[in-house]
Amino acid sequence: NKGVTTFAINCLKQLCEKFLADERLSNYSLQNIFFKPFEVVANTRSRSLREYVVDIICGIISQRASHIRCGWKSVLNVFAQQASVARTEKIVVHAFAMLESICL
Repeated sequence: NKGVTTFAINCLKQLCEKFLADERLSNYSLQNIFFKPFEVVANTRSRSLREYVVDIICGIISQRASHIRCGWKSVLNVFAQQASVARTEKIVVHAFAMLESICL
C-alpha cells in the first residue's frame, strides 16, 4: 500500500533528522543504519516512491549535510540505484544536482 509506505518513509525521515541534529551522535556509525532503509525503499518499482525517497534524502542533505559522516555511503547508493534504473528521468538530474551543490 502506497499510503503506508509513504507514512513509514516520513517517520524514517523524522527519525533521521532528529538523529542528525544531535551533535553527540555524529561520530558514531549509526548513520548507516538510519539511511539503509531508504536504500531498500528506493529499490521499488514505483516511480513516485523513488522520487519521494530522493526528494527526502535531498532535503535531509540540504539541512544537515555537515552532520552526515558515515551515512554518505547509503545516500550515494540510493542515487546510484536511481541512475541505473531511471537514466532519463528527472529524478536522476535532481539527485546529482544535489551532489553537485554539495561538492562545490
